[in-house]
Amino acid sequence: MGFPRCNQKRVTRLPEISAAMVMKLRQQTGAAMMLCKEALKETDGDFEAATVYIRKKLGGKLSGATDRTARRRRDHGRRSG
Repeated sequence: MGFPRCNQKRVTRLPEISAAMVMKLRQQTGAAMMLCKEALKETDGDFEAATVYIRKKLGGKLSGATDRTARRRRDHGRRSG
């Protein structure tokens, strides 16, 4: 007598998320490494979807952080001259 098929567990393979993938997404978005890793896992390694995931998760704070970094670089250049 065999076991019914409904009791068998399904094994789903998650995509391998490499450190290089996380770093690439981090460079594109400026988000934290763990958030980038979480986004890649949630979106099965899709970079475009992961970027959208990060923007939703941060609630629009992502662009503000990028703007501050650019402003610091610009201001630093003025002081040293």
